[in-house]
Amino acid sequence: MDGVLSADPRRVPDATVIDSLSYSEAMELAYFGAKVL
Repeated sequence: MDGVLSADPRRVPDATVIDSLSYSEAMELAYFGAKVL
C-alpha cells in the first residue's frame, strides 16, 4: 500500500490515497480511533 486511504475501501468505494501524513495528523487519527495506521 502506497499511502493511507481516506476511508475504508470496503465501505467507501471512492476512497482516495493520502500521499503524505504528518506525525501530528497520524496521532490525531489514532486519538479519534483509527484502527490501522
